[in-house]
Amino acid sequence: MRHEIDRRDATTTSLQSIPTSTPDTEAAELMETVTSIQEGLSDLPQDVFEFLKAINDRLHEQEALLSSLLAVFTSASGVASSTVTVDNATSSSVPVFWSTATETSSNVVTEPSATACRRGGAAIYSSDIDSPSTNATITSADSQALATPNSIPKPTSTSYTFKPTRKNNVAVYYGQTPTTQTGDLLALCQNSNVDIVVLAFVTSFFTNGGFPSANFGPSCKGSTRAQQLHAPGLQDCTDLAPEITACQQLGKPVLVSLGGYYSNVTFTSDTEAIQLAQNLWDLFGAGDGLDPSLRPFGSIVIDGFDLDNESKDSTSYTTFAHALRALSNSDRSKTYYLSAAPQCPRPDTSLPLSTLALCDFVFVQFYNNPSCDLSSSGFASSFAAWSDDLTAANNETRLFIGAAATEAAGSGYVEGAGLGHQVSLARQLYVGNLGGVMLWDGKEAVGNVDGYGNDYLVYAKGSLQ
Repeated sequence: MRHEIDRRDATTTSLQSIPTSTPDTEAAELMETVTSIQEGLSDLPQDVFEFLKAINDRLHEQEALLSSLLAVFTSASGVASSTVTVDNATSSSVPVFWSTATETSSNVVTEPSATACRRGGAAIYSSDIDSPSTNATITSADSQALATPNSIPKPTSTSYTFKPTRKNNVAVYYGQTPTTQTGDLLALCQNSNVDIVVLAFVTSFFTNGGFPSANFGPSCKGSTRAQQLHAPGLQDCTDLAPEITACQQLGKPVLVSLGGYYSNVTFTSDTEAIQLAQNLWDLFGAGDGLDPSLRPFGSIVIDGFDLDNESKDSTSYTTFAHALRALSNSDRSKTYYLSAAPQCPRPDTSLPLSTLALCDFVFVQFYNNPSCDLSSSGFASSFAAWSDDLTAANNETRLFIGAAATEAAGSGYVEGAGLGHQVSLARQLYVGNLGGVMLWDGKEAVGNVDGYGNDYLVYAKGSLQ
């Protein structure tokens, strides 16, 4: 506005200096010219505003991308060297800045040729999901040797404190993708770009014996003798127990997810919902109403449950959520969390808003849904609508942007820089209930490394800074 006033003052001054001796016709023409200039100046501020707004929007996009790049060397594992090199480099380069405990450095990472870029598998559960053998090997700053269950290192001391109300938390699923291997859960928890880990999945609520079935990945073995007799759908997953404990000691909540795409997780009545909640509490929580030998993780007590019902049948789910909440509140020794993962089309027919309102976190799946995928033009409006819905239901529930961490996860995948751009768009809406980003899944995100050596977790966390 100051520029507008100054320019108007300057025009007024010029009018006052017009010679009075100018002939009438010449003065009239001059006055007409000056008046035209004044009208043009009056229109200028709006044009300038629109121009500056366009610049500001572009700067926001660049800021998100830059934040993603700057975050690459902020992991808890530190930086092994002050120089990062990538083979097969071309002449183009991207500056990367980072700091270590002893110095601040500014290095240049050269952009590799296209053959050095890792590509995901062609389909879900594809055996060739790893990058082609012709690709150059690129190591992420967060990569580290995978520990076996029998040699789990003790978590190092950390000042990390999980805060559920933060707007920059990153949640990852774990256990059900081809890259999942025995012993790598702890490595995921040690990654500074991860805040919440969700173990997938309890796949069926009622099998033989009336107990649930579960499959948490390759770390689980066959059923124990007690499980075979009374709960044949359960497995011995005690090899995961030391890693879960270490994750919790690092301050990272570990939740158990119920459902998934291939699952049977519906109820016929409120009675069934209440009974299942009790069974889950006794099998994974602090309950003691069942034979301890049935518990998949042994004596480990997880930090909550995640609802991933994709059946389009929401019968008694709100009753179920209430029951899980009540059981969690009965144990005051620790904090428990409840999350849910609805599809982005609204309303979600599998998880009604009355259920979501009882959750701490809602991981909306903005992938495999073309109308509202991250890669679609409908993403921003869908995100805003979800924010409004949750705010009206419970303004303490945190909304997460759910993203596919690899092309193999299905439609809607965007590359790391694209994720930063879309998250930036969402942040520019200034919603009050943004909680962060959810990724399917964590191991795929670690393995999805771009030509600059940044894995997908780096971009996810960086987009929220």
